[in-house]
Amino acid sequence: DDPIKYLRFEVTQTWGGQDYVNAMEISLYGNPQ
Repeated sequence: DDPIKYLRFEVTQTWGGQDYVNAMEISLYGNPQ
């Protein structure tokens, strides 16, 4: 198994990937618009 691919998969499943990051930024700082 490729540990890097596995780690990326786990991060994506756990945090929702980039969408999660964007949602957190909006939640913490408000919508930039």
